[in-house]
Amino acid sequence: DRLEAEARALKQANEYVIVAEHPVFGILELGCWMCGYDEFLMKLAGDPDFVRAFFDQVLAIQMQVIEQYYRAVGPYIDLTTSGDDFGTQQAPFLSPALFEESIAPWYKERIALTKEMTGALYFHHSCGSVFRLMDSIIAMGVDILNPIQPGAAEMEPERLKAACGDRLVFWGGIDEQRLLSRGTPESIREEVQRAAAVLGAGGGWVLAASHNIQPDVPPENVDAMLTALV
Repeated sequence: DRLEAEARALKQANEYVIVAEHPVFGILELGCWMCGYDEFLMKLAGDPDFVRAFFDQVLAIQMQVIEQYYRAVGPYIDLTTSGDDFGTQQAPFLSPALFEESIAPWYKERIALTKEMTGALYFHHSCGSVFRLMDSIIAMGVDILNPIQPGAAEMEPERLKAACGDRLVFWGGIDEQRLLSRGTPESIREEVQRAAAVLGAGGGWVLAASHNIQPDVPPENVDAMLTALV
């Protein structure tokens, strides 16, 4: 009741984009947390029966939770978030074929129900190098991808925009690991302007850091990023 009332009030005020936060964890991360990364990644490669049984049980719980959540806030939201890290700095955790077989089907079902109940855009967070998974991620129903880490392999803005800029909104793209923490305000303004010219060409980009801004980022660098396009 409280969430529904808050969401309805925000919608009636019509002052903000209304963002719902994902009420469940991602299935890949959850498996890795519960079994250990090494163990679960080996199960993905060598024990598909275990993985399917695990994901089926997780999805059943997820569907019950999101039905309750989106029944309350669904009519009032503009987008909803999701999160599950699919990439390392150098490559995806899984090959595109294994991802399509072992991860995508469960996400498709969950995202389909979410969109049926909300009509909202679907925002997904995945760190790392996920370029090779882009077609599957889009086919799952993802509309917005975050955080876009340009320092990870194959995540250059030019590559991303050329491959799927007409199918996906990019949210992020300003390097937090090196640029924001170690760069100068001028170098940051230059990079923001470059990213805007590439990722923002024709629309489809939300200016943001490539992940949560850490304590080692000077305040003047944050200001430079936020004001570079003003």
